[in-house]
Amino acid sequence: MISNRSSATTPDGELNDLDYMSYLNNLDDKDKWPFIRQWMKDSPHDFFRVLRQTKPIYKTTECILLALYDDVVEALNHPKVFTVALYKPKMGDFLMTEDESPMHNGDREIMMSLLQREDIPRIREYVAKSLVKYWIAVMARLI
Repeated sequence: MISNRSSATTPDGELNDLDYMSYLNNLDDKDKWPFIRQWMKDSPHDFFRVLRQTKPIYKTTECILLALYDDVVEALNHPKVFTVALYKPKMGDFLMTEDESPMHNGDREIMMSLLQREDIPRIREYVAKSLVKYWIAVMARLI
């Protein structure tokens, strides 16, 4: 079970769920991102639950956070608008850091040639089961 109590902290102390947005609203835009990054690391469930309830699309000077599934799906379906460029400096040049470029399309074609179309449902099932096992292990460590 996930606690309803947040473990997020600030220089002033610990925050409860409703304090996330109040705290952010009192900061200059340039000062928000470090706290958001820390909260995403320390208490992602609490932080994103508050975002979903209060501001499911949250714009910072560094990026835009999406907290609702449908918004994430919409963003993933528009790679030219919602780019992966933010991650490229850390990840380098490869398939997952390119947005609809010749390199991306060429690498994708190679990857797709390795898959048999009839295997895709079986692969999806395997990935889904693996993710569930991984998620359970992660949740067990968080509790």
